[in-house]
Amino acid sequence: MLSLKTLFGQRLVYFRIKRGMTQEELAFRIGIHVMTLRRWEHGELGPKTLDFVDKAAQVLEVEPWKLFTEIDSARESPQI
Repeated sequence: MLSLKTLFGQRLVYFRIKRGMTQEELAFRIGIHVMTLRRWEHGELGPKTLDFVDKAAQVLEVEPWKLFTEIDSARESPQI
């Protein structure tokens, strides 16, 4: 089972790529430094508050719970 930080990071990457956004653009729109976003995406760090989760979900146009669900690789493989 993946840690929540790792799962959150994987889902951020998935939805960011799906939306055609760069790390820099997503970080700016959430209101965090790009290095913070990179650490989130690598599962090294998680958001300090749920406000950041809500903001990320708004920017990525997904429900917040989708940032914590495992990817069904057969249906949700990001196109890189």
